[in-house]
Amino acid sequence: MGPAVLLPRLAAFCVVLILTHTLSASEFGYYALVILVGDALDTTASFWIRFTLLRLDISNPGGWRSGFRRSYVLSIGSTIVSCIIALAASQFLAPARSTEFFIAVSAYAGSNTLLRIGLTSLQMRQKIALVSALECSRSLLQLAIVLLVVLASNKTFFAFNVFVAIAVFWIGVAAIGFSRSGIGPETQPSADYRTRIKYGASLIVLTLLSSAVLGSDRYFLKVIGGAAFVGLYSAAYALGRQPIDMIGNAINQGGFPELMKRFDAGGLVAAEAFLAETFELYVLLISTAVATLWCLAPTIAVALLPPPYRPAAGVLIPLIALAGALQTIKTYVFDNIFHMYRRNWAQVASYFPAAITTIVAAYILIKPFGAVGAGATALAGMSAGLIGSVLITRRLASVRVNLRELVNSLLIAALTGAAGFVTIHLVSGIAALPRLIAGGTACGLVWCVAVLSFRPLVLTPAINRSIALLRRISLSATA
Repeated sequence: MGPAVLLPRLAAFCVVLILTHTLSASEFGYYALVILVGDALDTTASFWIRFTLLRLDISNPGGWRSGFRRSYVLSIGSTIVSCIIALAASQFLAPARSTEFFIAVSAYAGSNTLLRIGLTSLQMRQKIALVSALECSRSLLQLAIVLLVVLASNKTFFAFNVFVAIAVFWIGVAAIGFSRSGIGPETQPSADYRTRIKYGASLIVLTLLSSAVLGSDRYFLKVIGGAAFVGLYSAAYALGRQPIDMIGNAINQGGFPELMKRFDAGGLVAAEAFLAETFELYVLLISTAVATLWCLAPTIAVALLPPPYRPAAGVLIPLIALAGALQTIKTYVFDNIFHMYRRNWAQVASYFPAAITTIVAAYILIKPFGAVGAGATALAGMSAGLIGSVLITRRLASVRVNLRELVNSLLIAALTGAAGFVTIHLVSGIAALPRLIAGGTACGLVWCVAVLSFRPLVLTPAINRSIALLRRISLSATA
């Protein structure tokens, strides 16, 4: 897991800890809503453009100059549409503070769209070190700005969101500048605007629908319960989802191109074998993370969050972690089958069960149960989404499940979680943070012992290499 993946998530985690101790639950709720809506608009505005760059332009260096220029123009148009949607969203989600909310969301969406297009252009030119440097710079600058705003004693969401967006904007400008530097003259035509829009139409619908489904728990919670409930929920959401998302993104970063490569070179048989291995790896790692979070959730809440957030977080962290696990398996295992066959509209259809289930669950659960009801809504929606993907992709490819490996993975997860649970109760007399460290350490040690004992097939090569390395070190030390 490289710094470009790890550092942004660690920075976001630190920002959540700082802001929950600085802002009221209501202000933090607005802060989280700005990011939620901004991410949805940014993803809808830029994902299809970035995808067309990678699919239509990457193999045509002679047309990069015009390809980049057309992508920038499309990004400006998409950003304008995003701002119009942000204006409507501000009236619906923050009627009492619509101006602040609109400016903050527009700044977030616009700056992040600029940055993502620039980074994608750099990735096309294989400037990976520069991409990593810009991502790390963004994370560190974001954290520094948050600390400066805290020192300035500003206690509103607006300042944090807008100042961070300004910093991201200038890093995006730098990324665009670096991506255009040194491009050769135009020697080949690139895809025109009509081709790009036609290719990206299904992706626009897909990202819009998936963003709506994934964020609907917080949208409904804001409308029904208010910004303070969103703040309580979002703090637990960050703690429950970060470990799951880090695992999922780290594996998929290399797994997705490898799956496409195997499918193109070896056909369906090779792709299905790789999908089975990927599924086993996800189950092994994510089930462990979920079990750990379930057993340590109350201690995590007490150790890391201020008192108003703790009661809800102790219940929400496990629900959100489990929902995140289901979403990860849907997105990075079964939905990748749609990408193999370029069936984007079929992937759109897989979100309909999740959308319907989420709406029904939100209507039933959020009003009587508040933030906890939103967590249950997310879990129900992701369960339906995973089932939808499994049923639709069965016609395209089969993900074979090795029952023995599945049982072993779940047993390893159970032992890991149990170790953390027992440890935090054995040291219950000490402060929450040392107790959390003790529980986490016990989980890590037991997981390593369990993996060495059960030898999951998906990790066998890595285990054998590690054992061989330890033997060589041992022999060198005794020589």
